[in-house]
Amino acid sequence: MMGQNSQKELTERQKTFLYHFIKLKNVQEAAVIAGFPLQSAYQSGMNILRHPKAMQFVKDSLAMMNEMTGDIVRAGLDRLITGRINDAVELA
Repeated sequence: MMGQNSQKELTERQKTFLYHFIKLKNVQEAAVIAGFPLQSAYQSGMNILRHPKAMQFVKDSLAMMNEMTGDIVRAGLDRLITGRINDAVELA
């Protein structure tokens, strides 16, 4: 028998928790930032992590962050290689 959350989409509050959990890697702190009461923050966060769609959201978010980071690094390297004279810094 599937849990109550098995067919439900993640709420904006749950997504906010997951975003902060990815950044902080701390269940209670992420839950408090997402608006859960301190007294139940840890348990609320753990419940969200058990949501069937939570891990896919985390995987998708990490993939997007990695892709964006790669794009930023590539753009920086491209600018470094093909930069304008105005970008040069005098070291003296």
